[in-house]
Amino acid sequence: MAQITLPPLTIPEEDQARILYFAGWTLTDIATRLERPVSTVSAWKTNRKWDSATTFQRLQNGVETRYLMLIYKENKSNADYKELDQLKRHLQDLFFPKDEDAGGGKKKKKRTAKNISPEEFAEIINEAWEGAGFKYQKDFLKESAKHKISMLLKGRQTGLTWSLAIGRCLVRAVNLKHDQIYISASQKQAFQARDYIKRFVKEHTGIELSGVEDIELPNGAKIYFLATNFATAQGYSGDVTVDEYAWMLNFDLLTEVVKACATLKQYTIVMSSTPSMASHPSHNAWKGITESNKAGVKFTKKQTQKGILCDDHTYRKTITVEDAVAGGNELIDIDQLKQLFPDNYHFLYMAEWLKKSNSLFDAATIMRNMVPAFSEWFDYNEHLKRPYEDRPVILGYDPALKKDASAVVVIALPTPEYPFYRVLEKYNFFGNKFEEQAKEIEKLTERFNVVHIGIDTTAIGAAVYPLVKAFFHNTTGKQGTSQLKYLLVTQMQGLFRQNRVKFPIDWTDLFECFMAISLATTRADSVVIETSRSQANAHGDYGWSTMYGIGFYEDITGETHQQEGRGGVL
Repeated sequence: MAQITLPPLTIPEEDQARILYFAGWTLTDIATRLERPVSTVSAWKTNRKWDSATTFQRLQNGVETRYLMLIYKENKSNADYKELDQLKRHLQDLFFPKDEDAGGGKKKKKRTAKNISPEEFAEIINEAWEGAGFKYQKDFLKESAKHKISMLLKGRQTGLTWSLAIGRCLVRAVNLKHDQIYISASQKQAFQARDYIKRFVKEHTGIELSGVEDIELPNGAKIYFLATNFATAQGYSGDVTVDEYAWMLNFDLLTEVVKACATLKQYTIVMSSTPSMASHPSHNAWKGITESNKAGVKFTKKQTQKGILCDDHTYRKTITVEDAVAGGNELIDIDQLKQLFPDNYHFLYMAEWLKKSNSLFDAATIMRNMVPAFSEWFDYNEHLKRPYEDRPVILGYDPALKKDASAVVVIALPTPEYPFYRVLEKYNFFGNKFEEQAKEIEKLTERFNVVHIGIDTTAIGAAVYPLVKAFFHNTTGKQGTSQLKYLLVTQMQGLFRQNRVKFPIDWTDLFECFMAISLATTRADSVVIETSRSQANAHGDYGWSTMYGIGFYEDITGETHQQEGRGGVL
């Protein structure tokens, strides 16, 4: 197995697998690393034609990511402008290579969106889409096209972000010449949809579409990709696709903008999302509750699984992971998901809203601190060897207890530009090999300028702690007693209220983590804090590791632990 720095776990698993495959890993090793069936990894390899990727294609994404980070950075330095100029030349070489004709050294004419007819382009795209996707994805797109407004509630891993990007945005732009406005909860998710379209077009036509926040097709139709800046779409007119609406803070404003963009009768609206809290305003929209109709519209879950046009003229549809399997998706193992996620299966995969619970954390307060990190945190780039350069960070570690996973988070300390804690990265460690877990933590101290590590010494943490302490002196280890956990929860509640802890808006698992923490009573009538855990509910683990990282560094009074950087700048 090739020895490389593993890709960050925050990027999609399919992208992680592709990076490891290009680095020389076998499909079996990749499947073991990602804990996915070998057949799934093999399907990714075949469907995305990894073996056909050129060196140019393997380099393009890395250079493009760095270029975009500098473009959006405010108060650029001279060094930044110099790097931008260098990256621009690299991008020109990577995206527009100068191919030489083997015959006589003449330049080979590159195929672009300008030298293919709209008719030929449409024929190729339609034929390609006909042979792609699953039946349940196409059935929804076909039915939603008949209605002005459609709302989709989906389970995770159903592939609907991809099908909406290709089968709706691209296909409608090609066939109807409608401009498309794609809005997602984060810029990173919006750009993921953009990249789906670019790859699909490149794979089937050989054309590399250009553009960052919008792309133009041969027939002149444009597809715009927006996130928290969706208010700027008010000047646009076209079909609107909204992804993950249930995780957007300004939902009421979003609906106003969306309806304005699709005012003309030929345009349609599709709003798709995994569910969040029932207290989110999007839940009322799903139920059809308005100021004039407090009772909402009548429909059942069974009806939405088939799809139903309700009395408010909105077509509603749910697609669960089980619907996906029934619709031909053979990449999903239902029994395995039920074993891995016994507590959260229905919320994660069966499109069910998270009802009000006895969680110690307030959902609205946490969601206020979920931010579009990709487009706002310009000092961090996950793709670099030193993602945060020499700026100080702290680590938090929560140990596995029985069947769940250990977790580690990397947290940036407050700075003048970002005066709050920021959770930059999160990792899971499965199994009970404490030596390996300690080594993974040591790798993080080499990748970041770590100034403090907080470890819960319960269970396997008791074995991990001395090993970490041996190579990193400024490590604090405490046993996660009920008294300590109560203090940490109280501290974190205050930090959320004060908007002093932020994490990426697409990290819904970290949100779920905090919502899983509640009070419970023992047989002796003692009150304790517990977490609803499952094997993958490293959701709860991520939350505790965040609290150990911050709570062991800064006490509840605001005093911080003495900082001792490891070869850093402190």
